[in-house]
Amino acid sequence: MNDIEITLPSIEEAYGDKNGKNRLSVIDNSWKNCLITDLAILTGGNVEDLSEYKEWYFWTKSFNNKRPCCVFNQLNYTDYRGCCVIDPFNRIMIIRPLLLLPDDLFKQLSTYSTKLNSKVDVVDFGEYPQFATSVELQKELTKEFENNKLNRTGKTYTFDMCQYDDYGTRFKPFTYYEYEYKGKKYICVRMNNKVNRLFDIFNKNMLLSNNHKYSNGDFVWVEVTPLTWLLDKEKKLLISKNGLLYGIRFGMQGCIDYKKSEIFMYLHKYLLPEIMQNINLNNFLTFSDENFSFFENMLKDISVEDREEYLAALNKLKNESNKVRK
Repeated sequence: MNDIEITLPSIEEAYGDKNGKNRLSVIDNSWKNCLITDLAILTGGNVEDLSEYKEWYFWTKSFNNKRPCCVFNQLNYTDYRGCCVIDPFNRIMIIRPLLLLPDDLFKQLSTYSTKLNSKVDVVDFGEYPQFATSVELQKELTKEFENNKLNRTGKTYTFDMCQYDDYGTRFKPFTYYEYEYKGKKYICVRMNNKVNRLFDIFNKNMLLSNNHKYSNGDFVWVEVTPLTWLLDKEKKLLISKNGLLYGIRFGMQGCIDYKKSEIFMYLHKYLLPEIMQNINLNNFLTFSDENFSFFENMLKDISVEDREEYLAALNKLKNESNKVRK
């Protein structure tokens, strides 16, 4: 994990230059496919609509006029609505991390990528709590938990325990335990969001992907699932397809150094280790040049008559590649 760097996109990567050009092509070609997760809503996200994608701002690591910049997910905007600066003590921006990987690991993951659309490849890497379970499973998990029948996996996830509107308090970690039930993993998150069910005008903001409405203080079971990343083969980086969570400040008022910010600390101390905790990097197969040459030479001159040897070679490659996960 020491060779994997987690960061935030720069304003140029996320939004582009002054003319709205030169942003990462994977962001430019995928904004319609990107979602805000239920976890993000539970940790303070204010959703502006409930169409097939949700609109949201996410943090960048860049500054303008000594204030951090954020970018609107609807990147068809090329005017002022697409990019803004905000006081660093705000807790209302989403985290959308970016990963820089060693060349061999990036090359390995690229072989498992699939198509998000005609222009963007995606790959699953790591795990994180993202979307609420069905209402029926919510009740079932709660009952099992109350009867002490759920087993902890030993893994945890950490968010800020401060209220969504507490701008003056530094990051206070609160740990949620991961539980296993029927072969899947879950955490139970307490909603920390300003929207109140009493006001119908705001009700849509509490509607999660399970089509159920929740209000501040409710406990919601969220499934831990593989994280999907946009694969940028040109820049050799990954950026999360979805916005993962809210509630983390950039830093105190006057913070103008990304590497000394609260969000930098959170990314490295909590988010990256928690994303990676279900992966054993030692199990990743790093093919040497000799390995690749062996398979290339074997398959290059294969004939129909040698089908058994052909299949044996492919099966060996497949079995070794399956070591990517635990």
